[in-house]
Amino acid sequence: MKNTKNLNVDTKTHFKMYKSGKFWVMSGMSLAMLAMGGQASLSASATEVNDSNTNKTITTSQSAQGEETGTAQTNGQSAASSASQSGSQSANTQTSTSASATPSTSISATADNATDRSNFQSSVSSTSSTAQSGTNNTNSSAASDTSVSVPLPDDIANLQDKKQAAQAANNGSYVQVSTWAAFKAAYTNNKVTYIELTGNIAVDPASANNNLALGERTASIIIDGGGFSLNIGKSALRTGQATDANGNTRDANGNRVKSTFTITDITLMQKATADNLVADSGKNGAPDAAIDAYAADGSYGGWYYNINNFTLTGVNGKDDQNQSTQPLRLLDAEGSSVVLSGTVNAYVRQEMMQIGQVSIANGAKVMMQRVAGFRNSGYSVFFFSAWRQSQSMNSQATGYSHTFSVGDGATI
Repeated sequence: MKNTKNLNVDTKTHFKMYKSGKFWVMSGMSLAMLAMGGQASLSASATEVNDSNTNKTITTSQSAQGEETGTAQTNGQSAASSASQSGSQSANTQTSTSASATPSTSISATADNATDRSNFQSSVSSTSSTAQSGTNNTNSSAASDTSVSVPLPDDIANLQDKKQAAQAANNGSYVQVSTWAAFKAAYTNNKVTYIELTGNIAVDPASANNNLALGERTASIIIDGGGFSLNIGKSALRTGQATDANGNTRDANGNRVKSTFTITDITLMQKATADNLVADSGKNGAPDAAIDAYAADGSYGGWYYNINNFTLTGVNGKDDQNQSTQPLRLLDAEGSSVVLSGTVNAYVRQEMMQIGQVSIANGAKVMMQRVAGFRNSGYSVFFFSAWRQSQSMNSQATGYSHTFSVGDGATI
């Protein structure tokens, strides 16, 4: 179509990309309208490229004479084919239809860069396999722009060194236990720093329904389960007002002592205790969790908890439909800090824990499942509670920052 007048021209070009079978088709259309009742000039071309291609870009420019050029570049795994309205095909095709303003459309397709494609596929494969490989305590991480590294806590990363040091001290700080009586004596003795189970242990039947069958701990402790189970009945691993091994609540500089509670490689079994939604049951009340602190300076906010390769169930297992055998929470430690590492499974009736600060180590697998007797599926996994703000909001509390950190490769 040819125009006989050279008048003002308004030229517009539209590019459209659509699917035709297994091919992507890109079409460009130029329309020139003459301002003084002139005729229209139409130009169109189409390019077919393989569906596997990526990185498609289109650029358009217009010259002073009204000429437009559209360029589409496609990187794929094979050389792209292009087709024009005239039916010609080649690796690079240009089609133009002239009017008074000589508008034209140009489309080109180029072959894929095999090296770049290979590198891209390798990086995707590597990232995917890293995200799925969160095995116990590998603490591995794949650095990226959004990488967050949460290392293992010292007690876990250097567990064998801690054990050997306690053994070498030869002062009773290292204890092996295989009975309830031996465990109870070691747990409540602040001079003991490392307890190692050498078999499955269960509370004495006569004490199974006693909330106070096990006394509280105030100094730092490592409990190494060795893969065994510990049935504590209705009692709890209580963590009281933090002290050093000599019972001092303040250090030489006058600062409040902070204690560390580390438990690893164990299955902990507990009966239902409190049915407490928000309030704290105190030092001598029914425990609010399997590992339980209470509202007092140095208990709430006074501990660092490390939980590694740990499972919490009811005394008859996770599938027992009798709610009286199922635990309420794993941990009640408002204002304190916890690091979860390895594989941590909690089968509970309410939250997994009430806590101040949570860190999940690189590669950790953390799972919570509701069991018989749960009240409300709306309970959170981690409840950043602040019922006792004099402890949990105290700047000296171990969980004062109220941060939540998830390391690379970890899953919740």
